Amino acid sequence: MKIHLDEVIEELRRNLLQMANMVNEAIVYSTRALFEKDENLAKSVVEKDTMIDMMENKLDEESLKIFALQQPIAVDLRFVVMVLKMNNDFERIGDMAVNISERVIDFIQNDYYGLFSQLGNYQELKYMAAKANEMIDKTLQCIIEKDTHLARDVIKMDNLVDSYNKSMIMKCIAEISDKPDKAEFFISLISISKNLERVGDHCTNICQDTIYMIEGKNIKHQPLS
Repeated sequence: MKIHLDEVIEELRRNLLQMANMVNEAIVYSTRALFEKDENLAKSVVEKDTMIDMMENKLDEESLKIFALQQPIAVDLRFVVMVLKMNNDFERIGDMAVNISERVIDFIQNDYYGLFSQLGNYQELKYMAAKANEMIDKTLQCIIEKDTHLARDVIKMDNLVDSYNKSMIMKCIAEISDKPDKAEFFISLISISKNLERVGDHCTNICQDTIYMIEGKNIKHQPLS
């Protein structure tokens, strides 16, 4: 029974990493589509979201089956519980990638890119996207390498993403006051900014769960040591 449990746990881990890689790719492609004005790339992110949803269902089913048939304890139990939680966060990051991609498609179809490229906000949004991409990349790395120090580093990065988001929202609100006829465009920019900020939040959740899975410590709502 123990050998079989080890095998199914390892299969679950492989599938979690596959899910993480799919989501990582979705975020990379959605932000690349945004800054490269690539409608086809944006559409590919939207189309592939079904595969992420299917993987989410698969991981949920595998985890529940392990609970029902294997009755894991100790470290194995923590791992399966954390897979269920991480799985939801990864799926939500996939949704954020879709939301960003849909805004890209809307920008192109409504010829908003002329205005987008003229904004001083453009570089700030680019920095925010780069930091969100770095967070998800390092989140994947900390799971693969079981690196709780890296997980803590990722959690600390979230403050910078939050500050970028707040700044973007304030600037877009000011732009709406000056250019009310372009309000729809600036509201879409706020949506993109909020989605990138949520990517950071979900990465933080996953890294907190990684620390719990490895160290058995619940660090949520606590200052990092």
